[in-house]
Amino acid sequence: MKTKHTLLAGVLALAFAASAQAELVEGKDYTVLSKPLPQLQSGKIEVTEFFGYFCIHCQHLEPIIEQQSKRFASDTVLRQEHVVWQPAHQTLARLAAAVKSTGLSRQANQAIFKALMDGVVTDETSLKNWIQQQPYGSRLLAAYNSPQSAAAAQTMQQQTVTY
Repeated sequence: MKTKHTLLAGVLALAFAASAQAELVEGKDYTVLSKPLPQLQSGKIEVTEFFGYFCIHCQHLEPIIEQQSKRFASDTVLRQEHVVWQPAHQTLARLAAAVKSTGLSRQANQAIFKALMDGVVTDETSLKNWIQQQPYGSRLLAAYNSPQSAAAAQTMQQQTVTY
């Protein structure tokens, strides 16, 4: 009986290994986008993360992505785009644009995730109050209020629909 179990385990392991190494099939395993995401930095490989500050999984993944991006080759950059699935996410996309434009992602992202998950930030008013309490608050709030961040948030909303 033990020999049958060992043989069965071996066959299953072999079958699993064969299926894991099988070629991916377009249309079944993945879809090629008819309109690729426009590249922001020509001559660079862009690793794009679509995320949401409201997402607990994104919060858990953030430090890992941050560490991995430090190991990227010199021709590779991390591009983070906030998703906009409902009107309330527009404010967060605008915040993401402000964080990106100020270069504060390393300092601000984890704090923003925490403020949302802890219920400190629940709407735009509480968001602005929270921003003002941060060491980089005036810089981030100025960027948040800029027309450039509003336009970038609109682009993120369009990208969410398209991609």
